[in-house]
Amino acid sequence: MKGVVAFATLFLGLTVGPHRVELLVGRDVAAVEIRLDGRTIARLEGAPWEGDCDLGVELEPRSLEAIAYAADGTELGRTSQWLNIPRPPAQAEILFDTDPATGRVVARLRSTSITSESPEQVTVFFDGVELPADDPQRIALPAHDPQQLHYLRVDLEFAKGLVSTVERTFGGSFVDEVAAELTAVPLQLAPDANELSPGAIGWLHARGEQLAVVDVVTGPADIILIRDQSAQPDIDLMVKRRFGDYRVVASLKRGYSLQFLRPVAEISQRADTHLRLFRPSPLLTPHDGGVFWLLTAIRAPKVPPRMQRLSDAVAVAALAASSAGHRRAVVLLLGPDPADFSQFTPDGVRHYLETMRVPLVVWSTTGARDTPWGVAADASSMHKLERQTRRLVKSLERQRIAWVRGVYLPPEITLATGSPAVRFTGS
Repeated sequence: MKGVVAFATLFLGLTVGPHRVELLVGRDVAAVEIRLDGRTIARLEGAPWEGDCDLGVELEPRSLEAIAYAADGTELGRTSQWLNIPRPPAQAEILFDTDPATGRVVARLRSTSITSESPEQVTVFFDGVELPADDPQRIALPAHDPQQLHYLRVDLEFAKGLVSTVERTFGGSFVDEVAAELTAVPLQLAPDANELSPGAIGWLHARGEQLAVVDVVTGPADIILIRDQSAQPDIDLMVKRRFGDYRVVASLKRGYSLQFLRPVAEISQRADTHLRLFRPSPLLTPHDGGVFWLLTAIRAPKVPPRMQRLSDAVAVAALAASSAGHRRAVVLLLGPDPADFSQFTPDGVRHYLETMRVPLVVWSTTGARDTPWGVAADASSMHKLERQTRRLVKSLERQRIAWVRGVYLPPEITLATGSPAVRFTGS
């Protein structure tokens, strides 16, 4: 059941380390238990409804849950949020409460975005009728029949055009809950494996139960490329050695998309914290040209080496690549001198990508070599870059997305012994 407890602290982006977690709590709540990945880390028994949460030093998907209890120990409701998985850049939570002075139901709203802590505009609709929202943290609802079903919608607009919508239904015997949802599980077929069949049961497990595969699809493929700025002179030298038209060299296939993610962070300063933002390029398709052409056409200003954050950008790329439930890959193109002043280590980021089922492909403009991010393949010429692109496409062609019923974190899903000739993508 929802409505008696909600998170006031909403986590965006990639998060590790200690944090203070604030909750919105209803008046009938006597205690709240905070759980991290199913383990109790704090028990609160009164205001301020705040607790400490240490997310550790390893970057990995996590589940944060708050459970509200009455004075007699009866559970009143619970809420949860997932950390370090794809999330909207703006989001909000609503808690319903009663004003003791008037007895009216009020909606307590908390929201945040990557660009600003507070929204610039809030629009509220109750049963389709717009309400005044002079104080978004305490929205008084009109008189209504509690035995009937009612609908509350809040639209929020943040700086730089970010928007978020939160909707709640309540009243009568209705319990606000999310309908059955699906989780995308990216898998890699062995070269000689048979196609996977929808409706299969038994080879994917989670939380001690067998999962039903609702569908298995190929669909689009999303590639995100991070380019070390020391690789650009080598790319430019390849251009001087070209012959003929190189616009279609290292072409992708129809249905594939490519984005460049610049490994230089922009700081979004907010009152509560600051966020490092890595801006992606527009979405590019094979109609825009091959990978080699795009490396020459999509450029970025050179910055001091200390500003480059390759590992952090790779981790952010993993979030973006897995957000749509498509086939996916992250490509890291390294030059001769890849400076990296990241918060996260290459080993930690490689582990995170494996956990998120996102393959990391490393290319080098100076030939095959060992790197902190794994063995880099030789991309030291235009033709060798084309060869690596073909290998990448071939690997993506063997990816399948199995949709299973229910909502799960990536590490919760496992392959059963004797599963078909598949493995998790990125493992």
